[in-house]
Amino acid sequence: MAFHVIFCVVSCVLQLNIIQANEIPILAIKDVQSTKSSYVTFLLKHQVNATIMWFSPHHEGSNIERTAKGAVSAEYTSETSPIPVDLVGVFSAERSTYMPQGKIYFKTKPDERDLGSFSLISASPRYALLRQGEEFEMAMVAERQTAQRAHIDRGIYVIGWRNWNNFSPSILLEVGSNVKRRFNDQVRCTFSVKEKPSNAVRAEVKCFIRGIPIGDTDNYHLELFIYGGYYDIEAEIEGDF
Repeated sequence: MAFHVIFCVVSCVLQLNIIQANEIPILAIKDVQSTKSSYVTFLLKHQVNATIMWFSPHHEGSNIERTAKGAVSAEYTSETSPIPVDLVGVFSAERSTYMPQGKIYFKTKPDERDLGSFSLISASPRYALLRQGEEFEMAMVAERQTAQRAHIDRGIYVIGWRNWNNFSPSILLEVGSNVKRRFNDQVRCTFSVKEKPSNAVRAEVKCFIRGIPIGDTDNYHLELFIYGGYYDIEAEIEGDF
């Protein structure tokens, strides 16, 4: 029995490391740079349809431009903003839709050369039917790599919303932390942050949701901030029989 326990512990740890080493992010962004005139370039890889949103307060007329990335890209492709920008958003969706599965936002400054990398590893489904007595697991895994002290000083924190009302206040997370919270009879969450090599961290957010009346639909929204990177997922959950 002891041998089997030891074998399981060792093999399970190895298996977990293998899974993390081979996992393919939904969205992966790296080598982000901004020119002196605020044009931004980066490399993007996406496993589902993606849309890039370019936000610029300096652009005459509309201050938002869109770049559609309909085809899945298993390799990194180079992206350049069509206008000067100070905020970039990358949205993912399993289908072309106005309601993305997950989002990454990051701000830029002129002539900023090393913003590091941003990855959305996994995200729970955008829509769900929840039977009575069951729980829906709303979850995301995200990673952020940066060597800049100014970015690290922005910290790591998470916020939760239900029907656009705050169910979770801003919760500050430390590297190495594993936080469990029950917010009410419907929602309980776990938040964990782990350190990785090369100045990277990995954050996992899970919220278990239950108790939605039959025929009602609740909108849940989780926001995760990691060293200046903003990760966002939503879920529309309908109560079912």
